[in-house]
Amino acid sequence: EARAEEFAGGLRASQKVIQDFERNHAELHKQVVVKENEIMLLRQRCEDATRESAAATHAAREAARKISDLEDANSKLAVKGLMAKVAHDSSDASVAATLEQLQRTNAELSDANSQLNRQLEETKRALDHITQVLEDESATAQVLRDEVADLRDQRDALSASQARLESIVQEQATQLAALDA
Repeated sequence: EARAEEFAGGLRASQKVIQDFERNHAELHKQVVVKENEIMLLRQRCEDATRESAAATHAAREAARKISDLEDANSKLAVKGLMAKVAHDSSDASVAATLEQLQRTNAELSDANSQLNRQLEETKRALDHITQVLEDESATAQVLRDEVADLRDQRDALSASQARLESIVQEQATQLAALDA
């Protein structure tokens, strides 16, 4: 009878340990789900940042092309304007007026060029920031993947321990039944 009581106490203790393992297993499962959701959100943010990066790169290329086009147009305008005025009227006043007009056009193109350069610099800074965000999020995603792997390993270890405990409990229940009989 004392032996049966000892087995019954061991059985209760084993069942309590199994319940604790089941709670821990459920908690680990919840943590794995949360970490997987965090990884999914990080992937989405990375994809968004990649799209923004592509748009910023496109804008930078477009701004550089516009600068080049403006510089070409400025050069062509200066030469054409000067030649046209000189061909029609060789007077000093006409040449001076043409030069003045070309200087104004040059100033306007220079202002446009400066504005495009500022836009290009802003785009480059935005691209650098997006690149840094992507690198940070990639590192965070790796940490989360490692944590998920660790949680899965812990869950597997708990499952194995639970199976061993259930086997022990079954053996104790069999022994207790044999003692009762």
